[in-house]
Order: sequence, then structure tokens, then C-alpha cells
Amino acid sequence: MRWGWLLRRNPLLRRSDVVEAWTVLCVTASVLVGAPVTALAVGAPVVAGARAESRVQHRERHPASARLLRDAPPAVTWAGSSGSVRTMHQVPVRWKAADGTVGTGTARVPAGTTSGEPARIWLDRRGRLTEAPLDTSDIWLRGVSAGAAAGSGVVTVALLAGWSVRRHLDRGRLAAWDRAWAAWV
Repeated sequence: MRWGWLLRRNPLLRRSDVVEAWTVLCVTASVLVGAPVTALAVGAPVVAGARAESRVQHRERHPASARLLRDAPPAVTWAGSSGSVRTMHQVPVRWKAADGTVGTGTARVPAGTTSGEPARIWLDRRGRLTEAPLDTSDIWLRGVSAGAAAGSGVVTVALLAGWSVRRHLDRGRLAAWDRAWAAWV
């Protein structure tokens, strides 16, 4: 398609045609350039913040070993699948803290883990059970999710704006055709 026709004088070129062409150009630029730039602009700070949060969590938490007090439910096998899906389950555990006290709580362990097996848990500075610190996949998942949501928002707004302009232009063109037809008949 040649965009030079937008700048030339043409008696058959309606103003609505020019507005529509510029709208298509702006929507295309928003989708192809605006969405990725917005995704990076939003995702990068989220990743940086999650990395900082992970560093703090690694300073405040430490791994420990616990023993399962009950069997975890078995792994689920889906019909038609070649294997089972590894899921995590909350199971009661018992551990011995650094100061010698015994603690109990629930921890996430892989499906099929049996009672008495060791499980890796995370404790805070007071020896209380807590979640594992953010790892690299958690950090990137947060950043990619935030960036994808922001980029999708830009695409949605651009497409809705383009649709709205197009609808308005179509109504104007139909009204002009109705007036022309009424004058002709």
C-alpha cells in the first residue's frame, strides 16, 4: 500500500478517508511499537523490585529439614497422558529448630511423598515456618506477567480507539450517502 496518496490533492479523496488512514497508521504503530515499549517499561521495574524482594527474603529466611507426619496424596494421572502430573500438596511436618525447639506446621511437598521422608522447608529468623524465597522463575514470571498485562492494555486501547473512530466515520459516510441519495431522488 502506498501512503503517499494521503499527502496529495485528490477531488475524490474524502476527509474521512484521510482520517481513517491516519487512524490505521496510529493503531498499527501503537500495536507494533507502543505495546512492546510499554511492556518493557512496566516489566523491567517489576523484575528489579522482585529481585530486591528476593535478596531480602534470602537474608531473612533459611532452609531446614523436616519430616513428614502424613503421606502426601499420590500424583494424578490424566487419561490419555503418558505420565503423571507432579503436583504439590500441603502436608503436616515436624522440624527441629537451631535452638533445639521442635516445631510443627504444614509445608508444600511433592505428591506421593511418604510419611517420615525428609522435606525441605524454610524458616524465618524466629524459627517459624514460611514460604521459600522468590527464585529466578518467580521473579521473571512477575515481570513477564506485568509486562504482558501492560502491553495487552495498550493493544486493547488502541484497537478500541481505532474501532470507535472507524464506527464514527462509517456513520458519517452513511449519513452523507443518505443525503446524496435524497437529493438525487
